Amino acid sequence: MRDGPRWLTIINLLHTVLDQGISADLAVRRWSKASRFAGSKDRRFVGDTLFDLCRQLGRLQWQLEATGGNPVDTRALALAYLGDDARMLFDGSDHAPAPLSGEEEQLLAALDGLTDEPPVEAQLSVPDWALPGMQKSFGDGWQVEAEALLEQPAVDLRMRDLGRNRDDMLKNLGARGLDVLPTPYSPLGLRLQGRFAAGDVPELNDGQLEIQDEASQLAALLVGVEQGMQVLDLCAGAGGKSLVMAANLRGQGQVLAVDRDEYRLQEAGKRARRAKLPWIKTLCADAINAPDEALAGRWDRILVDAPCTGTGTWRRSPDARWRMNALALAELTEVQAALLDRAAGLVRPGGQIAYLTCSLLAEENTDQIVQFLSRHEGFEVLSFETVWQDALEEYTPPSVLLQPHGWLMTPAQHGTDGFFMTVLRRAG
Repeated sequence: MRDGPRWLTIINLLHTVLDQGISADLAVRRWSKASRFAGSKDRRFVGDTLFDLCRQLGRLQWQLEATGGNPVDTRALALAYLGDDARMLFDGSDHAPAPLSGEEEQLLAALDGLTDEPPVEAQLSVPDWALPGMQKSFGDGWQVEAEALLEQPAVDLRMRDLGRNRDDMLKNLGARGLDVLPTPYSPLGLRLQGRFAAGDVPELNDGQLEIQDEASQLAALLVGVEQGMQVLDLCAGAGGKSLVMAANLRGQGQVLAVDRDEYRLQEAGKRARRAKLPWIKTLCADAINAPDEALAGRWDRILVDAPCTGTGTWRRSPDARWRMNALALAELTEVQAALLDRAAGLVRPGGQIAYLTCSLLAEENTDQIVQFLSRHEGFEVLSFETVWQDALEEYTPPSVLLQPHGWLMTPAQHGTDGFFMTVLRRAG
C-alpha cells in the first residue's frame, strides 16, 4: 500500500472507533482480516498510527477547537496530526483521501499559525470525566501518572505456576533471539521487549505461558489462594486470574469462574483445559442477580475484579479514554458497589474479599471501599504488608502507593498497568 491509501484506511478506522465505539484493537484486527492485500508493514503502520492518534487526541481536538475546526471530524483530526504532509498524502488518487478543500487549506494555515499551548489535561489526553478522579488519587502527581499512560507498554508473559523454573524459561526464550527479562515484582512473569511473532513463543499454545500484564499476575497472587480452598471469581472474564488462583490449589479445592459473557467464559474454559486445571468450573450468570443457590458455598476467597473505566490500561488501549464519559463512570460505580454487596453476602466468616480494578480513579477505588464499610459491619481492611506476606512471603514486596483502604500500582511508578486492590476480611 502507498501512504495515501494507508491514511484513508486510518481515517476510516478512527471513524469506527470514535463514532461506533469499537475498540481500536478490534477495528484493526477486523480490517486486517478483511484486507488480504495489506502486507505486514501496512498492518503495522496502520495499527501504530491509529493508536498514536488516539494517544494524541486530546491535543488534536483542542487545536481544532482553537482554530474553528470540527474536533470530532476524523478527516480534520488527521489534518491536525499530519500538518503540511497532508497536502502530499491527500491527493485523490486511487484509494487515497480526496484532495484538500479550500476550507481545509484555511484550517491547515490556522493550525500552522497557532501559538497558544493546550492546557495540560489536553496535552496528556485526560478527558474531563477522568480528571477529578486522577487528581484525587494522586494530588499534584497526577500529571506524572498521566504522562506515563501515553507510553507504549512491553508485553508481559506469565508462567503457569510458581513450581516452574523461571531462569530456564528465560534462557529458552533468549536462545531464540527474544529480548526477555524477568518482571521485577511478579515471580511468575517474563517481560518481552519489542515485537515478536507468535511462532517465536510456542509455549503460548500449550499453556506453559500466557500473555498477562504483571499487574494482573500480582493481583491474582495476592488474593491469597491456598491448597484446599473454595474460590469464587465473580467477574472472571476470559479467566486469566482464575488460572493463577487455580494453580495455587494444587488439585485440591475449586475455583468457580462466573461471568455473564458466554463467549469469554468459553475462552476461560479452553484456557483451563490447556493449562490442565480441571478444578476450574465455569458458570455463565450475572453475578449481581444470579439466584443464591447458583452461587451457594462456603467461599474462602472471593475475587471481585470489577468492571471499570480501565484508566490504568490506557497505555495498552489508548482509545478507551474516548469511549467513556461521566454517565458511564457513574453507572460503573453503581455496578461495583452492587458486586461488593453481593460478595459480602457470600464469603464465609473468616474469609476474604479481594476487590480489584484496573482504574486509577478514586471514585472506583478508595471511595468504593469507604462506602462499603459504611454499609457492612464486620469487615476489616488488611494492610498491604499482611496481604503480601501471606501470599508471597519469600519475595520482596514493591513499594506500592498506599491509599486509604487499599493500594495502587501504576505505569509511572512500577511499569505495570495501573491497578487498585484491597482485601477485606470478614470477622468470624
